[in-house]
Amino acid sequence: MIQRGDIIFVMHHDNKLSKLFAWFMMSDWSHCGIFADVGSFDEYIHETSDTQTKVGLFSLYENDPNCSFVVVRVPGITPAAMDKAAQYHNKLYGYVRLLGAAVRCLAKRIGFKSFPMIWKVGGPLCMMLPHAALKVVYDGMPSVGDIDTQDLYLWCLEHGEVILSKERG
Repeated sequence: MIQRGDIIFVMHHDNKLSKLFAWFMMSDWSHCGIFADVGSFDEYIHETSDTQTKVGLFSLYENDPNCSFVVVRVPGITPAAMDKAAQYHNKLYGYVRLLGAAVRCLAKRIGFKSFPMIWKVGGPLCMMLPHAALKVVYDGMPSVGDIDTQDLYLWCLEHGEVILSKERG
């Protein structure tokens, strides 16, 4: 059963922008979110969408035949960690950060290991909310400017367990 604080990694297979982001990040996932509330009718996810963070409905992913997802439970997500993630709710991050993320991911793709600070601002785009919560709990969590969604996914698999997944179709 899904719990508050579980992390979801998502790929929309019919969305060109999602596929492009996943390609830039060398990832199976275009973005991720963190479960904010688990109710009797639906589960709510703090996530990124286009150029801002928002609350989305998990049922939209469950019922979309062109969507794949994995839900990972990383132990230790506290109410304080969730509060930290909630601070980013409805924050705009804009197109400059999208460009910064794309340039940084492309540079990483071709082998660059270090990035000027101007391009690090794109780091938290697709994983801003889960990263904020995990950073409160785990001291060794990499900086947002140094990891992407795939890196966060692998980190979560190493420190947690998959509790639910859905393949496309």
